[in-house]
Amino acid sequence: MGYSRDEQETVLVRTADSEYYEVYSTIPSDIRWFLEHGDVEVVEKKNDRPIAIRGKVHKKQISFRKLKTLSEEHKEKLRQNIKIARSKLS
Repeated sequence: MGYSRDEQETVLVRTADSEYYEVYSTIPSDIRWFLEHGDVEVVEKKNDRPIAIRGKVHKKQISFRKLKTLSEEHKEKLRQNIKIARSKLS
C-alpha cells in the first residue's frame, strides 16, 4: 500500500484553451485507469507498484454527468422487473 486513504487524491486541471487535462493521482483504481487510457508516467513506486502518476488525458476521455436519483416507486418497479426476468430464467 502506498498512501493512506486520507492522503490519496486525484487532481485534474484543464485550462479553457487546452484539449488535455493535466492529471496527478495517488488513488490505485484511478492510477490503473490512467495508465491504460492516458499519456502518463509513474512518478513514484513502492514494491514495484505505481503509487503516484502524472501526465495528461484528452478532454473527451473525461465526462461529468448528472447524478441519477431514483424514487422509491421507480426502485420498486425495477425490483419487480428483475424478479419477473429471474423467474423466466428458472
